[in-house]
Amino acid sequence: MTKNYPSKLLELLQYGLIDEAQELLSQGTDINAGILGFRPIYAAIHSDDPNVLQFVVDNGADVNIDEGTPLLEILDYCIDGMIQAERIEPYPEALRMLQILLDNGADPFLKNVEGHRPIDVLTEYAASKERTLSRLINLFESYIPNLRDLLS
Repeated sequence: MTKNYPSKLLELLQYGLIDEAQELLSQGTDINAGILGFRPIYAAIHSDDPNVLQFVVDNGADVNIDEGTPLLEILDYCIDGMIQAERIEPYPEALRMLQILLDNGADPFLKNVEGHRPIDVLTEYAASKERTLSRLINLFESYIPNLRDLLS
């Protein structure tokens, strides 16, 4: 009988316990299942470990699930990390996770039901400060081509 332990999988991924997570996946736990909207790919992002994110992607996590929320999450994570630690650029691990998502097909232009795209989080953080938006675009345009044009 196949067992399904989505809550345990979320916990293991958030703590970076890949071997134990692999065991649950081999028992049939769904890599895209979530609890109250929190999915394994989000737990991997919040683990702070790009290897955990790569693990869930390699095991079939949908990088565009929930209308592109994983990409929105990592962009938010990059920016929030800069704000919280008073950094001038995102942590390298966060940028590596951004690259993992993009390399595996995350769509920065995917729109949710309200018409918002993952990249729109940049304008939300900038909130009418043109200089801040320009700085954020400069940080992320090497990852997302034509970002400046898309946000104008």
